[in-house]
This record gives sequence, C-alpha cells and structure tokens, in this order.
Amino acid sequence: MGLRNKGRGRNNYQEAENSKTDNELAYSPRHNAKFTGKFVLPTKTKVEAIVKAVSHRYSSPEG
Repeated sequence: MGLRNKGRGRNNYQEAENSKTDNELAYSPRHNAKFTGKFVLPTKTKVEAIVKAVSHRYSSPEG
C-alpha cells in the first residue's frame, strides 16, 4: 500500500471593462488561480489542500 494522490489546477484570465469608458471594472481581478491537492495515506486517511490566489483588484472606479 502506498500513498495515492491527485492534483489539479486552474487559472482564469479575464479583461473586464466598462464598454462606455473602456476602464477596468472594480472588484474584477485579472487572474484567478486555484490549485487542489488530494492525498490518501496508507492508513486510508484522506487529506486535501486548496490554495487560491487572486491578482490585484481595486474597490472603486477611481482606483
């Protein structure tokens, strides 16, 4: 019996803009990434780790 594991990752890229002003939208990050790792130990204990990263975003149109 050995260590079994699974892993996966995801990255989203977006350019959200106001069509009237061509400015970026507030609260809309350009990058959003999530990585998940799942492990099953020889004792059949399941372990899961999730890491999420979000790029800079601003809270108002003034920036």
